[in-house]
Amino acid sequence: MRFILAILLLLPAGLRAESLCGVTDNAALLDRLAGDWRGDTYLSGVNAVIDQTEIQPRAEAERVTIGTDGILSVEAIAAAMGGEGLPMVLSPTPVYNVDQVDDLLETTQAEALADVLSDTPCGPEKLPQFVATFGFDQADTDGVRFDGQVVLIPYFDDRILRLDQFDVNTGEMVLFVTVASVLTRE
Repeated sequence: MRFILAILLLLPAGLRAESLCGVTDNAALLDRLAGDWRGDTYLSGVNAVIDQTEIQPRAEAERVTIGTDGILSVEAIAAAMGGEGLPMVLSPTPVYNVDQVDDLLETTQAEALADVLSDTPCGPEKLPQFVATFGFDQADTDGVRFDGQVVLIPYFDDRILRLDQFDVNTGEMVLFVTVASVLTRE
């Protein structure tokens, strides 16, 4: 018995993680996912006015907190909103399929993140997908507005794919921003 326990403790975390394929119970999911997470963000911004794309791979790690009450706190968004969290809901239908996830990872030059999630027995269509929407005017600016959504796709109870898509409107230009990150527990 000790031998089996020792083997289980020595297994890499990915081999001990439990897949969330087909799990649909909102409360059970939130209980399993509650806590602090962190992930390096990959960001792509497209300036709609001059049709220019800027990609910023490997931005600094960002903290994300998930509450059992369904409140999502993304460090940068919460700071801009005065510390407020975002209510998130379990989407009744998938927001993203595998092709759309691949496209967003390519957009942010974060294709390597797919390898971190590739041991899942199913694709994003069979995984729970949480959605949190936001819209706010940035403080200390004259009319800069952010509108968008954060989608969390928990592949395993120890790895979540985070995909943000939002617009930044300054009145003079619109920037379309995509963020991709794989979150792991802190």
